[in-house]
Amino acid sequence: MLKLASDVNVHGSVAAGLSDDQDVDFVRFQDSGLSSRTPDQKVLEWAASQSRVLLTNDRATMINYARQRVKLGKPMPGLIVLPRCHWDGRSLEQVQLIAAVCDPSELADRIIFLPLKPGDLPGRVTR
Repeated sequence: MLKLASDVNVHGSVAAGLSDDQDVDFVRFQDSGLSSRTPDQKVLEWAASQSRVLLTNDRATMINYARQRVKLGKPMPGLIVLPRCHWDGRSLEQVQLIAAVCDPSELADRIIFLPLKPGDLPGRVTR
């Protein structure tokens, strides 16, 4: 089962929808006991220590830190970058799709940008 976590930047409706979904193993970073001011590198380290794919809206810094982890050979279970706008609930739907069809090994060291486009998930059909 794919394990997910959100950083503090994820839209409340996406986090709430995932929290309510019994089929998704999801935690919010801010509920982990760590500060909402934790640097991005530490958030990625925490997600890796928990084997959780991290969800973020942070396109300014999180993507580069995730790439650095991969380049340095550090574990990075995956990063899913949500659109900056709410995107009419489709972000939640696509994250649920990813959680339902992907094995953790398929997302390791990968950065996935939403909205999904054909071919974003190897061998998978996207909506």
